Amino acid sequence: MSDEWFCNRQQFAEPGIKWLGRGLDKLAELVAADQFVKDPDRREELARLCLAALDLRPAGESENSAEDRLKTLDSVERVRLIKATQEQQKRARQLREEMRRKEAAEAAAKVGRE
Repeated sequence: MSDEWFCNRQQFAEPGIKWLGRGLDKLAELVAADQFVKDPDRREELARLCLAALDLRPAGESENSAEDRLKTLDSVERVRLIKATQEQQKRARQLREEMRRKEAAEAAAKVGRE
């Protein structure tokens, strides 16, 4: 954001400061700062998050392409999806176990009737 292009456009100052001040909280909880330097995907994620916060997108990309690429890189969304998947799997295991117990109880009741 210190690039001359941004500095010459004052309309980005307020949203840029807001994004830098509060827009990275969730991401900072998940990704170590050095990864934004070392990891090309994290670098791209940070750049795309910045552009999105300023209501911009990379030159030559459609809005849909830019959104899709950011979703692909989004660390916060990835963690959310992993947690949601784990919860669904846990619930599915609980339902299967509940069904097994019910089937066992029904089988035991049937044997008792015979």
